[in-house]
Amino acid sequence: MKLGLARMAPVFKRRNNLDTKCPNGESFRELITRVDDFIINCLDKNYSKVLIFTHGGVIRTFLHLLRHVPIEKVFDLKIGFSELVIIREYSK
Repeated sequence: MKLGLARMAPVFKRRNNLDTKCPNGESFRELITRVDDFIINCLDKNYSKVLIFTHGGVIRTFLHLLRHVPIEKVFDLKIGFSELVIIREYSK
């Protein structure tokens, strides 16, 4: 099933506006807050390793928060379908 350009417009707008929401979804700013809360929760529980299965938007958010990829560059990251992304040795 192909998505029409009209449905994809909010996704493209997110590159320029962190508050643009996807249809029935959240803005990138809300996603950043949700992922940051998840990271803090994991750190509070003192896990030694965490395995996460997720989509590219969340992976980009992790890379922004944990590897300090600038927001303006995070959408340029090429993350393939079913790609394995490993982020190691993070402490807050």
